[in-house]
Amino acid sequence: MQSVYEMQIWAERRSSLIVDRKPLSVPTEQVKLGWLIRLLLKVLFPGLLLLFVGGFLIGCSTISNYDQTAYEHVTDLKVDTLVVMGKATDPYADHQREIGELQIALAKAYEYDRNRPLNEITVKLWDKLLDPAGALLGAFLLEWKEDGPLLPKYVQRKKEQIGEAFDTIIQLESGKLRASQVENKL
Repeated sequence: MQSVYEMQIWAERRSSLIVDRKPLSVPTEQVKLGWLIRLLLKVLFPGLLLLFVGGFLIGCSTISNYDQTAYEHVTDLKVDTLVVMGKATDPYADHQREIGELQIALAKAYEYDRNRPLNEITVKLWDKLLDPAGALLGAFLLEWKEDGPLLPKYVQRKKEQIGEAFDTIIQLESGKLRASQVENKL
């Protein structure tokens, strides 16, 4: 415990510290300049920040631009694919040449899209469409080859499903759907 004497010394030191403090003297020019800088930062900084961020977002696109060739590839292939799929009620061997030509055309369109910059979402959609282990065209063609002729109702349902998958790619390419809308579509 502190003695009364120690407490008096502590109180004197404390009061002397307070008394010894002097207000800071800042020249008037610096005060005016500081006020001006603060005003400019309050007014200009948000605008400059918005301009910078907006320019950055516009300059850094996350999806490729519209491409007429890619659009033509996918629209032509949709029609060709649905025509070939309509023949799946016949034996696979009867249409092997047509199927081979379709697969080559699909591979060409896939490679075209795969090598376009900022086109990852479209390539993912193509991957899902062509995957033999998936549920769309790749799996359909494999099933037709391994199981033989397919039932007309099944073929019709798969044509609708695969047609919708092609439509998703077509809409993405034409710019009707944004990338975030397409990712969960398939």
